[in-house]
Amino acid sequence: VAKSGMMREYIQRFHRPNDFEYIHPVFREHLGETFGVMVYQEDVMKIVHHFAGLDLDESDVLRRIMTGKKKSSDTFERLQRKYFENCRARGYPDELAEEVWRQVASFSGYSFCKAHSASYAVESFQSLYLKTYYPLEFMVGVINNFGGFYSTEVYVHEARMQGASIHPPCVNRSHWLTHIEGTDIFLGFVHLQGMERQAGMALIAERKAHGPYRSLVDFTSRVDVTPDQLDILIRIGAFRFTGMSKYELMWEKARVG
Repeated sequence: VAKSGMMREYIQRFHRPNDFEYIHPVFREHLGETFGVMVYQEDVMKIVHHFAGLDLDESDVLRRIMTGKKKSSDTFERLQRKYFENCRARGYPDELAEEVWRQVASFSGYSFCKAHSASYAVESFQSLYLKTYYPLEFMVGVINNFGGFYSTEVYVHEARMQGASIHPPCVNRSHWLTHIEGTDIFLGFVHLQGMERQAGMALIAERKAHGPYRSLVDFTSRVDVTPDQLDILIRIGAFRFTGMSKYELMWEKARVG
């Protein structure tokens, strides 16, 4: 739809439903719900069947070819020829047949069936509601989803723009996943490159069982982590509550190690 220019047309028709004309009565009859615009995969089948007279099996094959699920240039060319032959036999002007085919061909590549589109619409509405009324909680959920179009850094920046205070991982405050306290977002240990889940869960379990860590020495006496894992925690500032610099912490680590 976007490639054919019909996405903009759909928006205009939605807002001004009395200011357009259907390209053909078949479009009014079978695409009235979408103002004469082919939106779903099923719409392609409807139009090539009811407008051009391809049978339903051929219409479904064409749909599959358009969505890349069944690739055969010979079959596609045969169906394309039949489409135009049928249009001529039905007395359609060449300009009309070519315009309808242009819209049909715009579905080549990525498109959704109606059921798939409906489920995405519901999820989009839910996401929009949450982002509007619970923006920080929503962004934490997105960060912990480890997916989406953008990198985690982009979502963290968006949370900051929404008013959150972002805190790097801390052995006394952070969990394995990112979490939120008021407007404070504490990044989880999961985001640390090279950090092992076993080590992260061990320090969290010890903290829950016996309280916050008082110093680096207290931490190393209570949690069994490898030197490499401890290096990661020191370098990203997970012991900043001690007031010591990273260089001082590395020196203390070497002294007590």
